[in-house]
Amino acid sequence: TYNCSMKGAEIAHAARNFKDKGRARHSLAPTGWGDGGGGTTREMVAMTLRDWIIDGTLAPKEILRDADLAQAFGVSRTPVREALYLLAREGLVEIEPRRGAVVRQFDAADVADLYDVRALIEPYAARRAATRIGASDVARLTDLCDRAEARGAHDDDAVEDQVALNEEF
Repeated sequence: TYNCSMKGAEIAHAARNFKDKGRARHSLAPTGWGDGGGGTTREMVAMTLRDWIIDGTLAPKEILRDADLAQAFGVSRTPVREALYLLAREGLVEIEPRRGAVVRQFDAADVADLYDVRALIEPYAARRAATRIGASDVARLTDLCDRAEARGAHDDDAVEDQVALNEEF
């Protein structure tokens, strides 16, 4: 079993959810797998682990053992190792000798740096997008804004909905 704060049953359940959502021919394959729209096993494992790190499913300093992950995802250890090295290059995990991959803990300075970079990039991206957007896209964005305003943020569920609407926007 997966021996860390995320219990083996939880990670296996999460991996099974991928299998149960109609993913074709492979436990981690996205919709369109085999039709040129998917990715490699390494990419799918990396994407899943990245999501789990970002959403907090995998906690900072959590040890990620390749054998346990491979078993949970129903893949060999090779794509799991490759995915962990990819995440290390992205700065999400650190590879430690004789310990394996460990989820990186970000401090306040890291988060502040991230927001500084976003503050520089996002206005540029918005300007470029504004020159390419069509009427149907404007209507969709307006609808998202209206839904977010109507939903409010008065409890945890509402805040989660706001985050989802913001990501969709």
